[in-house]
Amino acid sequence: MLKHIAISALITITAQAAIAADDNTSNAQQNGTTSVSQETARYVITRVRGSEPVANEFGLTASRTNRIFEVVELTPAQAEHLVPHIKRHERVRAVEADIETGEPQATKTPFDPNSDPNYYNQRGWIDWTPELAGRHSIERAYQRSQLNRVLNVAIIDSQFGAHPDLIYSDGINLHWTAESEQQQRNYLLYDTDCATDSRRTFHGAEVMSIMSSLHNNGIGNKGIIPDALYTAVNVSNTCRNSQGFGISMASVAEGILWATGDQGDATYAAQHKADIINISLGTTTPVLTCPAYMQEAIDHAVENGAIITVSAGNSPSLDAGEKLMGVCDGLVVVAAVDGIGEPAPFTSKGSRVSFSALGYQATAGFNERGSGNSAGTSYAAPVVAGIMGLLWQTYPDLNRDDVLLIAERSTTPVPGDATGMGIGILNANLMFDTAEAIKDATNFLVQHPERLGGIERGLAAFIDSKAPGANACGLIEVDASASLRESQQYAVLFRVPEGQPLRNENGTVVAAQRQDRFLVPGTSLQVAGQYGLQVCNDAQGQNCLIGPLVPVNPALAGQGFGC
Repeated sequence: MLKHIAISALITITAQAAIAADDNTSNAQQNGTTSVSQETARYVITRVRGSEPVANEFGLTASRTNRIFEVVELTPAQAEHLVPHIKRHERVRAVEADIETGEPQATKTPFDPNSDPNYYNQRGWIDWTPELAGRHSIERAYQRSQLNRVLNVAIIDSQFGAHPDLIYSDGINLHWTAESEQQQRNYLLYDTDCATDSRRTFHGAEVMSIMSSLHNNGIGNKGIIPDALYTAVNVSNTCRNSQGFGISMASVAEGILWATGDQGDATYAAQHKADIINISLGTTTPVLTCPAYMQEAIDHAVENGAIITVSAGNSPSLDAGEKLMGVCDGLVVVAAVDGIGEPAPFTSKGSRVSFSALGYQATAGFNERGSGNSAGTSYAAPVVAGIMGLLWQTYPDLNRDDVLLIAERSTTPVPGDATGMGIGILNANLMFDTAEAIKDATNFLVQHPERLGGIERGLAAFIDSKAPGANACGLIEVDASASLRESQQYAVLFRVPEGQPLRNENGTVVAAQRQDRFLVPGTSLQVAGQYGLQVCNDAQGQNCLIGPLVPVNPALAGQGFGC
């Protein structure tokens, strides 16, 4: 569940923290400006979750308000006078200066746009070998995948543009300068407003294309999960101008809330609540604690079952735990490797990194400029998100924690010095191997002893020796994998309250057996509820295999011949 990767930091963010997206160059850092005037500064008031707004109680008007935080603009005099009072309010958790970052920029090595399809340049799809340790075996996993669930994916980024290889199911413009409903809903404003700006990067479209690009249409590259529904959450100014192009971290937090159904449109929330969120934004200067409003938004998303992948950053001199987003808890932080698996020279590292992925010579769609090779942890994060999504759409019964645990068991090593590069390079084909091994291990056969030849297979003697005097009509037979006996693990029977998912974490242990073939008395199944089996490391039902329980129907106890 990656909880061990999250480490709290205790240093306060300064109001003037200089922040840039992961792919910013040093020039971008020098040229970045804020989007608010020098006379005022933007402050984020984080409330007790779900409580009423407080700004109006201090004579202030909030420019943004949601169930977790509100944003106000204060002059220096107002800030000095009001912030201490606001902090003492019983419904307020924190008052912090908003944070801005600059326009993300990718380092690109263009290649011939006529080399269509660009699939042959997508190095991550190639099979892993010791010599090509930066590969992810995506093609092999894609051939094994099935579309058993259509995932909802939110890309929180900037500069989304129209392109025939990209399909948006929805989107929103959450940049602070959006003044009208039309602007707020038009997440593709950048596409039109910057039509004459040769410096535009379409960073959001590039990141999204790694996951979403359509297959077999003769253009662009292949997305890892092209059948998902994609929502564009634009958190940047629509284009570069004299007023700057900063990205507000408060608007990123609001994007997380919006993508997980906590904001605005109830119809959207019901239909498109994000399963996966990718955020390829961050900082190039130390930011050593997560703002309260950001952590609250992340917590809300995690509680609603979303996986959030973020880029570790392109500042090798900075630890990934010194940057937003990596400083926050509950995230999958991704560092970048090159094609042979070695750490990319630009990647941030550190104890907060979860996985590594190909972020050098990554093929991404560049909108009207065709396609090309990109470098940056911005492109490593969606590779991890896409691989996890490929498995999740195949095994829809898995939940967020299941997917993350399978991923933890499905990596290849980073060659050489792997310090600070997470637990390894995520491998798509290994994820399917791991999932199928777990499925085989929990492939219990549950039946009445007299059904399907139970008596002929010698189970009558088993009944006589193990349950003397028992009425066969009151028994249920369980056949488990022989590996259960060999591994000395337990088959554990759980009771789960009605209406809750049939999973061991929701249940209580009824019985446990180390044998791979045993009987369950029907009397054990008389308390109201659902029953199910799982393989666990001990008889107390701890450290169990992931996934839903194998159902045990109490009615089976009465289905023998003559019962």
